[in-house]
Order: sequence, then structure tokens, then C-alpha cells
Amino acid sequence: MEEKTLNRGWVKNAAIIFLCILLVLTFFSNTWLNRSLPEVATQYITSGTITTRVRGTGAVTANETYELSLDQSRKIGSVLVQVGDVVQTGDVLFTLGDASSEELEAAQKELDALRLSYQKALINATQSDYARENREIQLAREALAEAQADVDGNYVTDAQIREAEDAVQVAQANKDEQDIDVSDLQLEISQIQSELAGLNSVDTTELERQVAQQRNVVEKATNAEKVAHMNYDDDYKAMKELAEKQHGNTDIDVYMEYLAYNYEEEGENGNPIISPEMYTAYKAITEAEADLEKQKATLKQLEDDLEAMEKGDDSALIARLNNELEDLQDDLIDGQRRQKQCDDRLSQAQKTLTDLQTRKTQYDTAVQQVKTCESNLENLLFDLQEKQKETGKTQQLEALDLEQARKDIAAQ
Repeated sequence: MEEKTLNRGWVKNAAIIFLCILLVLTFFSNTWLNRSLPEVATQYITSGTITTRVRGTGAVTANETYELSLDQSRKIGSVLVQVGDVVQTGDVLFTLGDASSEELEAAQKELDALRLSYQKALINATQSDYARENREIQLAREALAEAQADVDGNYVTDAQIREAEDAVQVAQANKDEQDIDVSDLQLEISQIQSELAGLNSVDTTELERQVAQQRNVVEKATNAEKVAHMNYDDDYKAMKELAEKQHGNTDIDVYMEYLAYNYEEEGENGNPIISPEMYTAYKAITEAEADLEKQKATLKQLEDDLEAMEKGDDSALIARLNNELEDLQDDLIDGQRRQKQCDDRLSQAQKTLTDLQTRKTQYDTAVQQVKTCESNLENLLFDLQEKQKETGKTQQLEALDLEQARKDIAAQ
């Protein structure tokens, strides 16, 4: 009985503890839940503008940096891009000047020095008592020296050839231009002489044709002057008002010409004194007006000549034509003198080019001859050294040095 009573006491105590734990968990469950959940604040809906910009600070840098370098010392001719430009693969960034590379010139000088040193080593190579071999070597050395002298005496650069070719082109262009001038003068003289010869007859047909033709030219010049005013009158008037404002009404045409001549110069505000539109308008109108006046003067001269011929008095026309003929003949003499000078300059330029080309050919031939002589001398020396292998270590060392020098030359 006592054991059963103890068992019931343990069950009772356990039940009481379990109920207490449930009561505590139930009481504190809301508190723990509130602490674990995020707090939420409510806000009434209002109208407004959403800000699309975000303020901030920072530094903008390029993703990668590329360095351009050359293995030669060359002058930059022109830079084709600027800071901030976007370039693609294959775009030209800069061009090099038309000049030879310092490294190439240095390499050429080093090669010449190696060849000279090599030739000296060949000439100064140790000789022996082999008479026939030594004689052949001596002859080969003399041939090499002669070939090298030809190289030195005929040295011509590609730049000299190009310069001479350019001089020939310029002289030829000047001669062609002068030939055209002389031909035009001769044609004008022939026309005036024919016109003077025709004045012995009373026939005025040719002069009437010239008058009619010149009237058409005057009519075209008049229309061109009208069109110029129609297209540019507003800008022309604006330029004239500006000139009157700056200079006044005295010699206004002269001042407008001054403004047009110096239109690219900047004023006090850094801008041109007159606008490009004003300059274009002034040039178009003044040139049209000047051409019209010139054609009118020519027409009047022809009409006066025709009237004199119709009246049987062509003395004024003959005097004018004779004066023109004398002027043209003087111009022809001067033009033929310049033509002769152009011919002489062209001949001299062609001779200079021919001489340089001949020297260049001789130089190239001499270079090949030097190589042949060097090879021949090498073979003779090497053959002799093969025969003299047992004469001593000195000759063997010389052979090695010559071989190394030849390799250095080939590598250079």
C-alpha cells in the first residue's frame, strides 16, 4: 500500500510541473513573438514626384590603360586623335614624319664599321712563306680595296634620288607653263597682225562680228550683275551701313574694300570685323560690277573702231593695234627669255638626276663586287689557313676571329 501511494505522488507532482510550464509558455508567447517580428510603420498615401537622381561622390577611371611605344626614334608627323576621342581597332592614331630612323642609320653605321674592321682583319691577316698563295691573297686584297673605293666614290642615298626626281618634276612643270604662255603670246600677235593686214580693205564684216559678240558678252555681264544684287543685296547693304557707321560717308567704297581685304582679322570682341556673308556678298557684287564695266569698255572701243572704219578713218584703230602688238612682242621676248631659262633648268635637273642614277647603279654594282671580293679573299685565306694548321695557334685564332667577324656582319 505504501509503494502505490508513492507512485501516485510522483505522477501528481509531474502533472503539476507540466501545467506550470504550459501556463508560463502561454503567458509569454505574445511577448516573444513581438520581439522576433519586424516593426511596421503605417503612412497615408500622398501625391508627389519620385526623385530619379542619387547623390554621391566618386572617381571615374578608365578600365584599362594602353601605352604605345616604338622601337625606333622617329618624329611624329601629325596626331589624328584628341583626348576623349573613341577609337576602334585599326584606327590610325598618329603618323610618322618622312625621315629615316635613327636606329636604322645607327645600324647601317655599325654594319659599315664591322665591314671595315673585317676588311682590315683580312688585309692584316698573318702571312706565311707560301709564295703562290700569298700572291693570290695580295691580288684579292687589291681587288677588294678597288671595289671598296668604288663603293665610297659612288655612294648615293635614296633621299638624293628622290630630291633630284622632284627637281625634275618642278622644272618640267615650270617649262610647260612657260611654253603655254609663249604660245598664247604668239597666237595673240598673229591675230593682231592678221587684223592689221585686213584693215587695208574696206570690209568691216569681222569687226561687226566682234561688236555683235561683245554686245552679247555685255548683256550676260549685265544679267550677272543683276543676279548678284538679287542674291546678295541685303548683306551688301548691311556691310555698307557698317562701313558708314565706322568710317562715315567719305571714301566709303575704299573703306569697304579695306574691310573686305582684312575680313579675317578679329575685332575688339574677338570676332571678325565683317561676317563671312558680308564678305561673300561684297566679292560677288563688286566682281560682277567690275566685269560689267570692263566688258562695256571693250564694247565701246570696238564700236569706236567700227565707226572709224565705216567713215574711212581707221588710224585710231591701227595705232591701238600697233601699240598692243609692240607690247605683246616685248612680252614675247621676255617670255622666250624665261622659256630658255626654264629649258636650261630642266636640262640641268635631268643631268643631275641621270648622274645620280648612274652613280647609284655603279654603287650597287660595287657593293656586289665588294661581297664577291670578300668571299674570294675569305676562301683564299681559309685555304691557306687549312694548309697552315700546324704552324701555330696564332693563325688558328685569326681564322676564328675572321669567321666571327663575318657572322657578325651577316647578323648585322
